[in-house]
Amino acid sequence: MKEYDVIVAGGGPSGSIAGRTLALSGAKVLLVEKDLKRIKPCGGATPLMSFKEFNLPKKEITRKITAISVISPKGARVDLSPKGECIAMVERVSFDATLRRQAEEAGADLIEAELQRVKVQGFSPRLLARGEKSSKVQRILVTIIENGKERTLTSDFLITSDGINSRVVSSLGLKPLPCVWTIQEDIEAYPQDFHACEFWFGSIHAPGFYSWVFPKKDYIDIGTGSTDGKALKVLMKNFKMRLGINTEGRQRVYKLPLRQRKPLVYGNILFVGDAGGLVMPFSYEGIYYAMMSGRMAAEAIIGGSPKDYEKEWNKRFRYEFALMERLKRYFLKDDRSMERLSELCRRKEVQDAWMRLWLEKDLSITRLHELYKFLT
Repeated sequence: MKEYDVIVAGGGPSGSIAGRTLALSGAKVLLVEKDLKRIKPCGGATPLMSFKEFNLPKKEITRKITAISVISPKGARVDLSPKGECIAMVERVSFDATLRRQAEEAGADLIEAELQRVKVQGFSPRLLARGEKSSKVQRILVTIIENGKERTLTSDFLITSDGINSRVVSSLGLKPLPCVWTIQEDIEAYPQDFHACEFWFGSIHAPGFYSWVFPKKDYIDIGTGSTDGKALKVLMKNFKMRLGINTEGRQRVYKLPLRQRKPLVYGNILFVGDAGGLVMPFSYEGIYYAMMSGRMAAEAIIGGSPKDYEKEWNKRFRYEFALMERLKRYFLKDDRSMERLSELCRRKEVQDAWMRLWLEKDLSITRLHELYKFLT
């Protein structure tokens, strides 16, 4: 059995940033990714500031979007133009590969393998569920299948970054997170030129959610969501009818977590990204928070106190996530509430507060209180 300081299960943004951060500190790290060519269903939008904050190559930006549009159920359109910031659009195949390559260049080992099961020495299921250690030395055994052969690796820590359908979660007998189902469709060579990221509201195509149109380099990405996975095809059909789109594109269905996993740390096992439920409510933004969680988890391990990861995460983001959850429940409950949201978005102070939160990550309590006051 080969030993590592840390095994990272999942090579998306959260896992790759964690692997790179740990490797740069001198830790012996293994990054395990099931499919290096996988196309992660994702809108591919992240604030431009992400590239500076995480030292990412700007060549991965396929298009910069400088406008956001909100369309109400009745068709009222509000255009928002963020000042000094923009949305960076990325293609997840290339973007994820670049992040994994950065982790390798920092010194992490990368393999394409499927995780089968996880066993924790010195941990009973009862203690694991409470996030407590036994008096024994804890070792984590990770069994993988690589090139058709099964082998077991050991590590001191495991960072779980393998998504909403986490094999680590099922292997340890933990409860899956509640989720929302989403469907997206990539439509190439569409004649209408979209310049803004558009958020469409209306219960006929997005009950309790929103639908979107994201312009990419040479196609548009459209999608919608629902807690009822069986309704997705009909909802997408209704949305395309509203858009006046008859072209058929490639459709993909995926899930997003609806709440944060509690706790985020089970002994020496840390949950990041979608596996930790770290997707912002209401907007369902995930890339930035995935990368941030990966870095924070890695820094907690480097600092010798893995539990500090959850403390630091909650200190920085708990209020923001709670606020967005309240706003989601308030404004997305019916079409009338969605119309009110559209009306409020016409106010300059609301637009400014919203843009500071989303694109500049201005998470000060004062700013968040301002946004909540403006919107309610």
